[in-house]
Amino acid sequence: MKKIIAVLLCMATVFTCVACGSTKETTRKSKKTKKTKDTTEVTETDETDVPTDSESESETDPTAPEKQDMVITHDLSAVEINKTRSVMMFGAVDSTKNQEPPYQLSRVKVGYDILTSSDSATRIGSVLDEYTHHVGEARTKAYQQKLDEFNELVGSGSELFDYWYDEYCEVIRSDSQILSMKIETYGYSTQEDIDPKTIYESYDAMSGEPITLDDVIVDKSAFALYVEEYFKSIGADKYDTIADIHDQINDGSLSFGMTYDGIWISEIKVPVAGHGDIFNMTYFGSTPKNYTLNMGLKNELLWDFDGDGSLDELSLATEKASNGYSVETLKISYMGKEYSYNASDFEEMNDMEELDGYYGSHVMCVNGKYYLLISMRLEEDSATYTFDINGAEPKFIEVFFSRPENTLDPEHFQLSLRTDIIGTLFMKYDFALSEDGHLKQLSSIGKVHSGPLYSIMPLPGKEFNPVTWELGAETEMPSSATIEILGYDNKSGILFVRVHPKYTTMDTMDIALETDKQSTIAGQPRDSAFIGINYAD
Repeated sequence: MKKIIAVLLCMATVFTCVACGSTKETTRKSKKTKKTKDTTEVTETDETDVPTDSESESETDPTAPEKQDMVITHDLSAVEINKTRSVMMFGAVDSTKNQEPPYQLSRVKVGYDILTSSDSATRIGSVLDEYTHHVGEARTKAYQQKLDEFNELVGSGSELFDYWYDEYCEVIRSDSQILSMKIETYGYSTQEDIDPKTIYESYDAMSGEPITLDDVIVDKSAFALYVEEYFKSIGADKYDTIADIHDQINDGSLSFGMTYDGIWISEIKVPVAGHGDIFNMTYFGSTPKNYTLNMGLKNELLWDFDGDGSLDELSLATEKASNGYSVETLKISYMGKEYSYNASDFEEMNDMEELDGYYGSHVMCVNGKYYLLISMRLEEDSATYTFDINGAEPKFIEVFFSRPENTLDPEHFQLSLRTDIIGTLFMKYDFALSEDGHLKQLSSIGKVHSGPLYSIMPLPGKEFNPVTWELGAETEMPSSATIEILGYDNKSGILFVRVHPKYTTMDTMDIALETDKQSTIAGQPRDSAFIGINYAD
């Protein structure tokens, strides 16, 4: 297995910090929430004050589960995870369809994530190694099978097919208590239908053992009813999933993810606060020093924002303009008060259509300070408005026209920004939320895994290291090669590409090409140098 992991790591390109933090634990502080268990102070009393055995038995049902509460602490250590994308691809012009330029490529493409951790205090590293081993073997085998079939058609001059399949693994929690992952698969084929799938996997960080539904749920019947009610409250019951979820709860097969304040089911976060009779609350409420909370489809949170031991309510809402389309007013309910903001006072907010419920707004905690990132949507575009919520009322900071992705660590997440240097691509740039609530770009290099393209002519360039992105010796990109786009430096104009072999060997070439940031690559018009470039409106 170690050999396979080593090979996969050699094929990989872009490292992404999924969760970063200190490895030192801080002192645990138990806090009392609004819905705490009753506690009795021990004092000296007269014998007549002591209840009889019969009175005690009549007040307590020994068979009833003890109700628990979500206690907010910040005593965990974050575990850093490096995520690397491995992609195998090949493309060719279908001679039966493309008689004249512009030529379009048919393609075979398979991608998956490689996750590693150097943390030695937990078992998270070994869990990730096992995941990478099995996924790498399965995806490489599938690619080789499709590629052999594709090349037979190329050799015979027959009509080609298109096939791509991607598996993405997003870490939604990674600390000294829990590792939880969201695994999504997407695919497209002109030969068959490929349904997208989403599953979750959660593990005890110290033992490496899977966390089961029986570990997390105290009362399955009550849990099933609560999930059904919550899905109905957000309109998710219109999808044919409720019956399946009931069956999966009953047989224990339900796929679920875990975060600090909720449980994820079918890409929907179900809050746990106030439901201690249903959930084992020891799995919730504890966080590292820096962390992110997703507000979910209802744009609501219950959390102890002021540190007084009681849970505080935060919620978002909008009012539409008279045209019934665009946002006119933004409302933030926080700490028992409602604050209204005119959309026209914020850049392009009155052009936004609604709150982005699917990806959700977020609260990020950085060194004990809380910031609210409100994401809004306009068709395919988005904007995120940042507010400081540490004072008497929310204070606007800035807006950026993208939505945050991979938000587990507020000091290292991504924003997708558009570039058209070689077709329309949305590349992910690394950002951090500073302690003053402003965004800080960590690198001018945007990263992506896009293609394939097909090179028409040789182009001069330089070797580069796909981990550090440092440039090396001069080299040449060959003609008649399959090209993958890896990244683009929007400061220097350097385009980073990978030349793929036909089969899965280690003979890939990573090459940096100079551009004029507009229309030429390595001194040549981009459309004359490559086949397969596509632009969006």
